[in-house]
Amino acid sequence: MNETPNLVQEFEESFQKSLAALIEEDELMNKDTETVQNTIDDKIKHFTDLARQLETFFLQKRLLIYNYKPEMVLKEDTAELKAELVRKDELIKKHYEKLHQWQSMLADVQGVQPTGSTVRPQGGQMTGQSIGSTQGTQGGP
Repeated sequence: MNETPNLVQEFEESFQKSLAALIEEDELMNKDTETVQNTIDDKIKHFTDLARQLETFFLQKRLLIYNYKPEMVLKEDTAELKAELVRKDELIKKHYEKLHQWQSMLADVQGVQPTGSTVRPQGGQMTGQSIGSTQGTQGGP
């Protein structure tokens, strides 16, 4: 247990050193670009090695929890699934809202079209009315 804080501290320090090596400005000393590149590569390699060690540590702890307390894993999985369901429900709600917006926009456009171009829609409506009226007269006798 004492190893983790040291590993996390080493990881943070390694990150800071890697970042410092990338943004370092050396105006007083002109270093060879190859030397600078090797220094950066070494610090980043050390950082990635520590990241792997930290990942391994957490995976080992996860395995212990899985083996000795499987109910905790199930609770975590259940919580993740519930959160996913909530997220998807919200997404569905947003899609329905957009659908309603698009439907109202489409209805507005369709409502504007007949007044904008009177020849075609009136012809279509008249045809529909004449069909209905002829059907009514044919069905009547």
